[in-house]
Amino acid sequence: MKHGFLFEEKKWKVKGTYTDENGKKTKVTGATIIKHNFFNWVIEAELFVPLKGNKTLDLRNVYKVKPMKKGDVETTWTSENKIIGKFTGRFFIAGNIIFSSYYSKNKEYVGYETLEYMGAGRYNGYGKLFYKDKMNSSWKIEMW
Repeated sequence: MKHGFLFEEKKWKVKGTYTDENGKKTKVTGATIIKHNFFNWVIEAELFVPLKGNKTLDLRNVYKVKPMKKGDVETTWTSENKIIGKFTGRFFIAGNIIFSSYYSKNKEYVGYETLEYMGAGRYNGYGKLFYKDKMNSSWKIEMW
């Protein structure tokens, strides 16, 4: 299986549902841009969560991914989030699934995300972020 996500420089459109720590579901949109350079692959991911009063919460993460060589099925990454800090994680590939697990520098935040290739250049994504063993947020998205 040849994945497009991670391996191709591209701007992905994102839409889906974001659930906060209180269980409130909100429709969201966003974008993910993947760039490759000699030292790493950079993923700039943004999710726009509508708030009251025409305001928007911009959830933005910038990932630096260790490039994968042909035949590799896993790699490491780090990210910066202006709200909750630095994260370290891994991408694992199994068939049509890209799985990621991660944790914050102080290990108070842990989470995972699963991206499933659906064909025709589309992925479905599912993820959860936990803070001190309680769900902080979850999301279900589609990317194309």
